[in-house]
Amino acid sequence: TGTDATVPADRLLVPVTQGRERNAGAILVLDAATGAVLREVPLRGKCDTAPTLAINTAFTHDDAGFVTAFHPDTGETLWQVECSPGSGFDAAPVMTADG
Repeated sequence: TGTDATVPADRLLVPVTQGRERNAGAILVLDAATGAVLREVPLRGKCDTAPTLAINTAFTHDDAGFVTAFHPDTGETLWQVECSPGSGFDAAPVMTADG
């Protein structure tokens, strides 16, 4: 249906921590069959939780306090908002439907 979480069956979304200081992060979009990296969605801080998916949009939160929404097929960042600066809080966003 139009409100189901939709993710292509041939993709995996994997959070990674990067950088020499381990203070950066990204979501890797992988080919599920081969494990090849198809694209990388950069984040402002490290991230170790899987994205939440709803209506063909992925949502993730990083340790820098930003929530990022991106398209799981293209990796395009749709928006990014700072919501808990400097908190170190890192958890998968929770989604709910109104109606």
